[in-house]
Amino acid sequence: MKTYSNKLSFVFLLNFVVALSYGHGADGSGFKAVSAGGSFNASHSLFLGPDGEVWAAGSNLTGAVGDGTGYARPTPTLIMTDVASISAGPLHSLFLKKDGSVWAVGWVGFGALGDGHAGKCARITPVRIMTGTLDVSAGSGHSLFLKQDGTVWGSGYNGHGELGDGSKTDRSLPVQILADVVAISAGGGFSLFLKKDGSVWASGNNKHGQLGDGSKTERTLPVRVMTNVVAISAGKNHSLFLKGDGTVWGSGRNTYGALGDGTTAGRVLPALIMTDVAAISAGVEFSLFVKTDETVWGTGMNRFGQLGTGTKLEPTTPVQIMENVKGISAGENFSLFLTNEGAVFGVGQNGSRQLGVEGKKFFTPVEITFCGRTRSEIEAEKQAWKKTMRNDRSSFIVPILTDPPRTHE
Repeated sequence: MKTYSNKLSFVFLLNFVVALSYGHGADGSGFKAVSAGGSFNASHSLFLGPDGEVWAAGSNLTGAVGDGTGYARPTPTLIMTDVASISAGPLHSLFLKKDGSVWAVGWVGFGALGDGHAGKCARITPVRIMTGTLDVSAGSGHSLFLKQDGTVWGSGYNGHGELGDGSKTDRSLPVQILADVVAISAGGGFSLFLKKDGSVWASGNNKHGQLGDGSKTERTLPVRVMTNVVAISAGKNHSLFLKGDGTVWGSGRNTYGALGDGTTAGRVLPALIMTDVAAISAGVEFSLFVKTDETVWGTGMNRFGQLGTGTKLEPTTPVQIMENVKGISAGENFSLFLTNEGAVFGVGQNGSRQLGVEGKKFFTPVEITFCGRTRSEIEAEKQAWKKTMRNDRSSFIVPILTDPPRTHE
């Protein structure tokens, strides 16, 4: 982003994905954002409401739903209020509140929550991690925090160098990684960082070339990958890069066609996927794209119907899924879409009820209705939630007797 126009493109993109991503509330009010997370047997979704309230649905095996219980939530349940941004990881969730504070919940694991704890336990209600924060990103066993001064901090699993601090030492408290950063994305054992000058830097696991630096060498310090980039998205084994000219590029594992370049060959250098793109999301072996005409397209793994095409066919080039879409989120084996009309749709695997609707699997998008709550019912649930939090339940840590899926590898 060396020119003024490129800087404007980045600002436009943030507004496009965040401010215009709305879903229906019970009374027609719009949800601001969605985030699809979880592992195969423990998937969950987060929904950010119009007034900053966060709702969650799906598995609570690792405490990632964050409602103070260990119970799965088949319909959206209130978690927090006054929230500005959300990120659902495979085993934990991150929330950025309007006051700049970060809160975390779920599998403590290798220190992914950044609260100083690690081990076979989980937090079942959110705990405050840090302040002065601009954005958050939950990966597979690690977390990234972008502070308002442009510095990036990370915590959690670091066996591949994904924290980018020059070591492979796990961190239960956040450590500083880079400065002059405007966007972050935590993936499956690796991290992507977008700097103010439009350059992308990457660290961590590079077994499939997902860092895009032309090698398969693991990096414990961030390495420069591309320039003129306005958005980044790290999947489990591949990366997506949106450039200022609207072109999307991808690198990494391509066995199922996630890179959308017409092949199943992996790429150690970013390959061109498509043009005229406004938003991107890399999932587990599949990718989603919103074009400038507000159509959403997908490519890659589709055995669970996550592409929403009505079939199990796995395309190696992007195919159109829906029209009038403003926002997307690709998860482990399901997808979330936000339309111009303010509706939220989900598709794919629903074994954990992460879509918040009845049914085990969907091959075409289904609308999420949020249980038909009225405004008064939502307000009543908010007040009930606040009352329970007066007991300081945010300090609760519960033991997990068996390890959840090790998605960080």
